[in-house]
Amino acid sequence: MSYDNGNVFGGQLSLNVYTADQAMRYPAEDGADRQDPLIKPLGTLVDQSEVRAKKQGLRSAWSKQDLGGVKGLELRTGVDLVRDEVDQRLALTDRLWVPPMIYKSVAPYVQFSYETGPLTLSGGLRREDGELHVDDYTTTYFRNRVFVQGGTLSYTATLPNVGAVLKLPAGWSTFVSYGKGFTLPNVGIPLRNINYPGQSVAGILDLQAVIVKNKEIGASWKGKMGSFSTSYYDTKSDLGQSLSIDPVTNDFLLNRLPVRIKGLEMQGELNISRAWRATALYSRTLGKTVFTAGGPLDRQMGVLDVNPDKIGASATWKAMPALDMTLGVTQLRSRDLNVGRSSEEHTKGYALWDFSANYDMGRYGKLTLGVENLADKFYILSWSQLPGFRNYWAGRGRVVSVSHTLTF
Repeated sequence: MSYDNGNVFGGQLSLNVYTADQAMRYPAEDGADRQDPLIKPLGTLVDQSEVRAKKQGLRSAWSKQDLGGVKGLELRTGVDLVRDEVDQRLALTDRLWVPPMIYKSVAPYVQFSYETGPLTLSGGLRREDGELHVDDYTTTYFRNRVFVQGGTLSYTATLPNVGAVLKLPAGWSTFVSYGKGFTLPNVGIPLRNINYPGQSVAGILDLQAVIVKNKEIGASWKGKMGSFSTSYYDTKSDLGQSLSIDPVTNDFLLNRLPVRIKGLEMQGELNISRAWRATALYSRTLGKTVFTAGGPLDRQMGVLDVNPDKIGASATWKAMPALDMTLGVTQLRSRDLNVGRSSEEHTKGYALWDFSANYDMGRYGKLTLGVENLADKFYILSWSQLPGFRNYWAGRGRVVSVSHTLTF
């Protein structure tokens, strides 16, 4: 439920309350980590993991322009409340895999921006104050049925951000920003993988929060002929997270090691004529972590963490005032990482074509035709190409949709 009011203490108030109750099952597997000789002979047991989650929360924001009578000064403040309850089980045999976890968080924030002439300055703070409670539990047969003592972990962080945007002549502008980010790691992976006794939730390093520092710079242009924008970012974390595949179980392993990710994005639009418009985009992301703790950042992060290079283009033809058609292509590039090393990875890219058409019938509504994967190409998803990983998925074939929208 959402509530908006444009006149609360002279400002704009927005409230959003949400709740969700979800259960999500993964494909059935007969992997080593699913086996239990007390249920069926080893190698014969098939099971499905299921994540169950209950979420409630509140997002709030209050903003006021020309704060204190200062023209161009804007304040935005609020607080976010979260309560998440999650567990994971092997559903067909009703075995606990990841114990029930309850995460509660209170996160107030304040953000200022000040616009003076061609320059806009911004800055703010967000305070994360949360706790994660994990019940006592016992691991599965594959992890030696060890008892793990539960407990409550505190997560607190103060996250500043600053930025500036400068408008330049001839339709150009540039920006720069710095900020800290906060997220919880994938806590279920280390919890279900504990395999020796004497462990407690409080002593698991992998459960610590992920704090990232992000720097970004960019420029953009907009004119009669079209538009162009580019940005470069550099994100790092002293205790980041990356994923790898266990060669025995084909399951995920969580690696808590230093991480640095750099990326470049470019996109543009060209108005060729009144009837023709073209767009293009390019995205490149490079992630690095370490092979061993204390070592250099020389291990390239794979497709489970960082996508391959992406190239896209489209052309739109306005055949008549009421009809336009767009043909586009998106390509993920092939990539070879860590060649000759223990985490060697090879993924094959693919290009997908899409088509859409819109016809405006005036008072009778608007007709839209969409065709995804126009060439009906068969391809394996990039993240699913890792050797030994059981979730080997093909992408969707051609999908055609027709819709009629009537506004009255």
